[in-house]
Amino acid sequence: EALKPPPTPPSGGGGGISGYVCGELAAQGYFGDSAYFYQKDRTSLSIDDNTLSGYSIIAIPIVNLLRRKPKYGPVFAFIVRPWIDYMNWKINKSANYSVVGHCMFAVGVPFFRLLGKIKQKLKNW
Repeated sequence: EALKPPPTPPSGGGGGISGYVCGELAAQGYFGDSAYFYQKDRTSLSIDDNTLSGYSIIAIPIVNLLRRKPKYGPVFAFIVRPWIDYMNWKINKSANYSVVGHCMFAVGVPFFRLLGKIKQKLKNW
């Protein structure tokens, strides 16, 4: 069965793979609309299609787990929160800066991009 995206928050933001884990956590009540800020301007964050493709390799199984076992929500919410805070700060500078989120972003984006490139090469092979 194909995995459906998490529900769009009431304010109308979000959707798509780039907000998958945050969207599921928001749907479970852990985050508000702040989890969807980067949907509005992902290009300013250097989140390209390869990065999103690599992210999907990790995100889809996590969302499946969260849907089967919601008791893991607090753990993933704790892990994801610094990333959200940093990305929110990076876009609108009005949020609190997160050193941990900055480190996660600095390592995570190139890692996901590499995964996406490998996935594409394997797909074309």
